Amino acid sequence: AGAARFLFLSVLGASPHHRSRFFRAKALAERAVAEANLETTVLAPSMVYATNDRWAELAQRISYLPVVPLCGDGRAQVQPIWVDDVAACIAASLRDPDARGADVATTATGRAHDGLASRAHHRRFELAGPETLTSAAVARLMLRATGRPRPLCPVPMPVVSRALRLLARLGASALLPTWDEAELGAVTMISARGSADAQSLGITPQSMAAVLGLTA
Repeated sequence: AGAARFLFLSVLGASPHHRSRFFRAKALAERAVAEANLETTVLAPSMVYATNDRWAELAQRISYLPVVPLCGDGRAQVQPIWVDDVAACIAASLRDPDARGADVATTATGRAHDGLASRAHHRRFELAGPETLTSAAVARLMLRATGRPRPLCPVPMPVVSRALRLLARLGASALLPTWDEAELGAVTMISARGSADAQSLGITPQSMAAVLGLTA
């Protein structure tokens, strides 16, 4: 098509052998991008959130329950990054073609591509917020933001899977997450680099509590 540059938004932890279809698809796409004969940039964020996204709306609805169900055991770790900070990183990566992020010689597949290390126009940035939180801690923050904090009730993932698939077949899932979406709530997405790659682009990600307007 004559494109000179290509930017791809992946995800932290993408792997061709991941249990989640979403992560497997992202890993295969990263491999294709890394093998492209043009300038490419991959940005792999942890959990991306907004104050009015699908998860925030879900938290608002279920906060009226006396006890809120939680997908999985709540121990999965993420480094939440605000969608505005991700957008700023995307814009900065386009403005600054010389900024460097994570080692581009190894992709999310865990395999080094022949000659990739010497191809200066392939870049990869791991985008993470300033703190590591469990999925349970994220849920508590989102419930606090609704003004209705509630106790959490962990639900085993096999039970979540069966319930959501059944509700989908019954046509009652319009207001609920899909199984693929719910599964992401029990997946660890962290970078050993923390927010270093975002900062290399001139962006300092805000904490989730700050974005949601919560005090410590």
